[in-house]
Amino acid sequence: MSDENDLIEPIEPLDPKEAILEVLKANPGQRASDLAIELDLEKKEINSFLYGELKDQCVQDEKYCWFLLKDAPAHKKEEKKALPKTALSSLAQYYLSCIGQDDEGGVSAFAESKYGGLDYAELPNLPLSASDSLFESSDAQRLLGKMRKDRSRLAMFLGYPSSLKEIRSKKSNWTGYILEPILLFPIEISGGSPKLSQGFPMFNLSALKRFTNTQREQLMDELVQLEDELGLTSDQDIPEFDDLVRRLASIRTEWPWKEEIDPAELVQDPALSTIKEEGIFNRAVLIVGERSPYTQGLETELKSLADVTPEQYEHTALGQWIKGEIGSKGEDNKMPLLEVLPLNSEQRQAIQQSLTNPLTIITGPPGTGKSQVVTNLLVNAAWQGKKVLFASKNNKAVDVVEIRINNLASRPILLRMGSNQYQVKLAEYLIGLLTATSTEHDQEEFDFDLNQYKQLEEKWSVLEKKESELINLRNEVDELD
Repeated sequence: MSDENDLIEPIEPLDPKEAILEVLKANPGQRASDLAIELDLEKKEINSFLYGELKDQCVQDEKYCWFLLKDAPAHKKEEKKALPKTALSSLAQYYLSCIGQDDEGGVSAFAESKYGGLDYAELPNLPLSASDSLFESSDAQRLLGKMRKDRSRLAMFLGYPSSLKEIRSKKSNWTGYILEPILLFPIEISGGSPKLSQGFPMFNLSALKRFTNTQREQLMDELVQLEDELGLTSDQDIPEFDDLVRRLASIRTEWPWKEEIDPAELVQDPALSTIKEEGIFNRAVLIVGERSPYTQGLETELKSLADVTPEQYEHTALGQWIKGEIGSKGEDNKMPLLEVLPLNSEQRQAIQQSLTNPLTIITGPPGTGKSQVVTNLLVNAAWQGKKVLFASKNNKAVDVVEIRINNLASRPILLRMGSNQYQVKLAEYLIGLLTATSTEHDQEEFDFDLNQYKQLEEKWSVLEKKESELINLRNEVDELD
């Protein structure tokens, strides 16, 4: 007589590969993270199947969504309509070539050193979640200290994957290796603590040039194309870290990959410093390098400008400049300038032109008085009842000008916009302005200052005439000489 339990056949769990195929069949167009949630599996398992055993049955679109091969969209990538060549597109292409000519140093370090103190530290794992720490090791702490000592020149990056390049010395017949990460993720110092930037990663140009065999003029075109294929554009969400590097390996199979790229399982043995072979390895490092002279993402911005049609910019100051019509002036400003900071004749001329012309470009090296010009320009624009948006990609530049101008009076002239602490400060400014009331004493002070201004204005008019006469006489002397 058989046991009753022998008659019950156990239900075999669905094979993960089959489960993935079933889900994609029922609901095409899912990301790996969505599949992991639905199937109650880790995302690294999903990716290992999609990029491994299922790579011939599944396909991914440009938004990192997966489909069965038979359900894939007709066009994996919508081709952009070729735009006619314009003056702006030619200008943007010129600057792209300039970047390719000048910024080719990249970020690199010697893979080994007889004296210790390497400029990189290998990581045991990648920070795939917000709780993962990058700075637990003594080597990471040492690099962080080095970067903090020279923050104006040095920057720190998370580099992955890592490549090695052989170098030889003809004089001593010495052979060594240079470490060049492929993708660079900036490390930011916020509130005194280092953290991984949430922005777009950068390609290490020195490594990219080596693997693509492009000339300097074509390097930026190759970079923009690669960023586009990976979805690293400003109008899309930033791809997840592990998806990004896996796609890079899948679309550039001709590159010298020496180890399978798996962000969830980094290789640590042997150490990079002991490897004597060129190629790309499944290793992540913290590395210190010199800051690039160019803004991150500048090549993408220039490429976007190249796609702008003339109809979109022809009525702007940029359009006038492109067409050579920027010289046309508005009405001359006869009002004397308020010089809250001392100005020379060239600075005065720059401000007068800025108040009347559609476009004025003021350049100069540090210490030549650009901040003085900006400060005086903004104060005079406010005095003349003009509305001004003062903007910069550098928060510190805006802070310096805002503090300098608002310290001139008891009430703010500039309202500082922005996020986080700037919103709190703006609210305080606005509450202060709305609750403030003018007293009779305030009116008396204003009338006194206004009377002084009118007297100085009359004196300025006389001095301006004398200055003009003096300049004419000096020019006449020069001509006679």
